[in-house]
Amino acid sequence: MYCSVPKAACSSWKTLFFELRGINVTNSVHSRAKKELTFLHQLSINRRWEVLRSFTKFMITRNPFLRILSAYRNKIQPNGTYEQLNANWKPYQWRERVGRPIIEKYYGNDVAMDMMTNKDKYNVTFSDFVRFLVDFPDLRASKDVHWMDINSLCYPCDVNYDVIVKFESMATEMQLVFEKAGLEANLPEVSKHTTNSSSIAQAVEYYKTLPHDVVTKTVQPLLL
Repeated sequence: MYCSVPKAACSSWKTLFFELRGINVTNSVHSRAKKELTFLHQLSINRRWEVLRSFTKFMITRNPFLRILSAYRNKIQPNGTYEQLNANWKPYQWRERVGRPIIEKYYGNDVAMDMMTNKDKYNVTFSDFVRFLVDFPDLRASKDVHWMDINSLCYPCDVNYDVIVKFESMATEMQLVFEKAGLEANLPEVSKHTTNSSSIAQAVEYYKTLPHDVVTKTVQPLLL
């Protein structure tokens, strides 16, 4: 049993689950996963308890500073990796879903309308994004799973996970998961959805634009 944490190799692991079934996924792995993989909430109550007692259970954590930066660079940053990878299919949906509320809050509706209409003017900085999460935690855009705290996604205080893996040392620690589950499989390659935000030096360049109190408020709910 795997608890999926967005921006912590979830695309790679869902792809691996299909590969273990002999299925090569060429389209959106997340869409197929919703339709074809079995989720705990779909099971009867008795079956859920059986799974929780007897299955090998694991989750993957990630440095919260790097995880939120990865989410920004993938979904929110102008010409980010999501827009590049989906250039022919709804490339700007995250601008409307999250970028627009951020711009409206800090720069007003007129500026937001202008940025949505004129794509070249769109600009939500990392500072804007993080301040928004801190200032408006109850808004729908702030509660997206891509930056939701891991505790609210996987309930590690309630579920007795056999292994809690660190994203940063996944290659080594996942071998323990395979051993416990009796699986013979190769670790998945890093997904093409992954942004190159694991560099501490690179993260420093982004985070140094934020006031210290904003950094502190940002990371507190993201810590496991």
